[in-house]
Amino acid sequence: MSGRCASGRTRRVLGALAGIAVCIPALAGPAAAALSPLDEAMKEGTSAYLRGDYRDAAKIIESAVGAEAGAASGASAPALSQLTTLYWMQGRYVDAESAARRGIALLEAAHSGPADVARELAKLGSVLRSQGRYPEAEAAFTSAMRLLEPAFGVDHAYVGECLHSLGELAYLQGRYAEAERRYWRAYMIRSYLHGPESSPVGETLAGLAAVYRRLGREAEAQTFYARALAIAEKPPRANGRWGRLDERDLLSMHAPEREQVAYRGKIYTNDGQPQHPEYALHYDSLAELYRALGRYGDAGVMYQRSIALRTRAFGSQHPEIVQTLARIAAMQAQQGYAGDALQGLRAATGMMAARIASYPADRPDYARGERARWRPAFMLEIELLTRAAREQPAADETFRALQYASVAAGAERPLTLAETRALLAPDEALVVYAADEREGYLALVRKDGAEVRRVGADPGPQLARELAGRRVLLVADGALEGARFTRLSSVGALRRR
Repeated sequence: MSGRCASGRTRRVLGALAGIAVCIPALAGPAAAALSPLDEAMKEGTSAYLRGDYRDAAKIIESAVGAEAGAASGASAPALSQLTTLYWMQGRYVDAESAARRGIALLEAAHSGPADVARELAKLGSVLRSQGRYPEAEAAFTSAMRLLEPAFGVDHAYVGECLHSLGELAYLQGRYAEAERRYWRAYMIRSYLHGPESSPVGETLAGLAAVYRRLGREAEAQTFYARALAIAEKPPRANGRWGRLDERDLLSMHAPEREQVAYRGKIYTNDGQPQHPEYALHYDSLAELYRALGRYGDAGVMYQRSIALRTRAFGSQHPEIVQTLARIAAMQAQQGYAGDALQGLRAATGMMAARIASYPADRPDYARGERARWRPAFMLEIELLTRAAREQPAADETFRALQYASVAAGAERPLTLAETRALLAPDEALVVYAADEREGYLALVRKDGAEVRRVGADPGPQLARELAGRRVLLVADGALEGARFTRLSSVGALRRR
């Protein structure tokens, strides 16, 4: 988890703010004009959104969309777009995905313009990315670009946003050369359209810095992180004209000010700390930049601000709060506070495990996505558990974390070592293996005992020699392909043999 800047978070504020833009016609129309029930709901829902009342906003718009469901037109598409944003910010990713797909279907049926469809495809991509379903998210962003480039050219603002997102997705899947190419193209578009000191350019610089750190190009990474931080630290509204508003400007205003901006495009003064929940996205990005540059005290302050805003708006179980807790643990581990890091991480991974288990059995893609997104947290837990014990780590706890790091397992409950040993024949051995960019860990389980160990990048040949004469069952995601072992999708698959 260390070294990766959350570069897409500030960018995704734009996706949420697009919901305001959709609602502006209803807000700014002539006072005497009669509004439809849907427009009235959009106006009321947008007012609640601007106050940061996401649950109220969603309920208001949901009821209007339900009443409009029988209409044979795309009138509900803007409302579904707004619902996508509201659900996404609440951490209701499954609901957000459903709303986005319904909105896209309505727009396509109404033969809407490519920019409208592409915007919703990009929203869908962001929702899928939040679920850890990275290949599907890539497909959504790629589809958006295929609509935009023929209609608006290769340097359209939406193309730049899609390229940035595609760079982030390539990075998350370990395709660093491809991520670098995508980020550089996004950087060129964004520099041309928004200026070299704009927030979109800053996020892309942070993405490039993360890539260069993974590639071992530390000097370039430090330079780009510093440039990205200088942009992120700039106060909003450096230029007071409406046409030059930064995406943070609406979020830094109090609710009445935001409503005035939505009505008239005017800017008013502001005092005090930003309180809108979406400002947590900016704090996340700042925290990751500070952490990447070794400014751990500043990073901790920003992480806590992010947690406080989300907790006040959504409660303590929000998935992004859990992610922030995991990042705090990673930062503590970087500083050498392994005990504190492990204590905080256990709380975070416990909530992650509960979320994985909550998905229905008929939608394993949801649980697999959560496992993919949270795999770094479970890998860090394994590392800290192994480091905490001088001789043998807490075997059952580490074995559990290894199973959660296995993406293919879906929503399955992990087995204990005792349960696993009971399912093995005397001549069998089970190997559960997981690795990240730095190191790998495995659990070796036999009928007569078990151990967890840190291993090198390719332990297959050594294991084959060590376990010669036994039937070796392997649980691993895309690893040890060369070893002649019997592959299982999960430890739970032992029950189904």
